[in-house]
Amino acid sequence: MLLAAVDVERVQATGTAIDAGPIPLLQPEWIRATFDNTTAPECRLALALGSAAAEHARGRLVDSVRFNCLPLEGDPRWPKYRQSEKRLLRDPRVVVTGRDAVADCAAIVERRLVEAAQRAQRRLPLVAAYGCSAQLGDLAAFIDGGLDVERVFNLARAYMAIDWRRFKPEKHLPPTVRNKDIPPDGWLALRLSSLPWPILGRSQIPVELSMIRRLQSGDPASAIDIAVRRLRGAGLSVPFVSATCNRDTSLLWAAALVFPVSSSDAERCAEILVPSLKGSIHA
Repeated sequence: MLLAAVDVERVQATGTAIDAGPIPLLQPEWIRATFDNTTAPECRLALALGSAAAEHARGRLVDSVRFNCLPLEGDPRWPKYRQSEKRLLRDPRVVVTGRDAVADCAAIVERRLVEAAQRAQRRLPLVAAYGCSAQLGDLAAFIDGGLDVERVFNLARAYMAIDWRRFKPEKHLPPTVRNKDIPPDGWLALRLSSLPWPILGRSQIPVELSMIRRLQSGDPASAIDIAVRRLRGAGLSVPFVSATCNRDTSLLWAAALVFPVSSSDAERCAEILVPSLKGSIHA
């Protein structure tokens, strides 16, 4: 039902039947109702993206990624489309096309970095709701091409409509088993150099917009070179100089950055890349 509702939104994005409005606010009970154990990694990643925002203030999403999917305005409980002359308003923040989920994920990352740079903030302002951060094992499967990316993104678009003020992890999140797989070192370097907050007691590691654009253009080696320089500049002695992958994987590496991780998993990434940090990190 939710995926069908997302299909309606996709049609509305072309300017058809926009008076019906977008998906209204949903109760968080929809999470358990739609969680499928056979596709648990897809569901967990969809939750991470669906709850992603610049920040969470007492459950209220501040600048949700939903604004990168649709031109919305009005009360969040009853959102409306921004219109001009009975057409959807052209909004530069709306970068999702609905044609390619991998490209759409990467486009959200790029747009968020552009907006952060306009505010003189060199970080990627995307955080998930408490308990909904992406797991490293699920991200490894995503990067490896083992997940249905279209399903992840479409389910995430439905979850964006959830009333996150009513969300309680202990009540609404289904039991889960953590996948112990780890993404490749090159991607971990990219992840650490594009966080929304500082880690390890260091100052913010400044993200470089050209990094994501080089991934999108199929030049992962240059993107990782930038990430490694940023990490070393922050005092993290990453033991490799560079890494690379094919063009398709490069696009997946860019797209995977849209899924927020927890601070504890970010520190785990740092321990993996710099083994000497193991045992010295405190939450």
